Amino acid sequence: MITILFGEMGAGKNYLGANLAAQLGMPFIDGDTWLAPHIIKRLNAGGFITSDEIDHYYWTGLLPNMRAAHRSYPKGFVFAQALYNDTYRRDLNKKFPINWVWVKPTWGRHFKNLWSRPRGWRWLLHGLLTKPFFDTPTVPHVILKNRMRNELMQ
Repeated sequence: MITILFGEMGAGKNYLGANLAAQLGMPFIDGDTWLAPHIIKRLNAGGFITSDEIDHYYWTGLLPNMRAAHRSYPKGFVFAQALYNDTYRRDLNKKFPINWVWVKPTWGRHFKNLWSRPRGWRWLLHGLLTKPFFDTPTVPHVILKNRMRNELMQ
């Protein structure tokens, strides 16, 4: 079974995903590692990713790598990626056995997560500008909020 942690940028998906994977004895994959290097460089410099690039990433980066990871880790793995577009979530749900976890921090926690990054003001601005583009999920999922986060980390 694949466990996918999804949510807005700065929600804590990678931190929680790595801890969950360690507790389950499964591999952890940060979906951003499958982005093209030039996109990672642009994002780290404060740039944005276009909707065409996100679509390209899904079909040529995420989906083929997800298939390969599914073959490599037949017992499952934990994967973290924003997956803002619910169309991609529904498509993945048709292709793989997935436990969906929506990492949805409080506003205060989200602000703290973004601000704690290097040049936090830039990440905070980026997070605010991209917030309206996050589709409410229609795939069956659980929501991981602050109290549950604390339990997961124990």
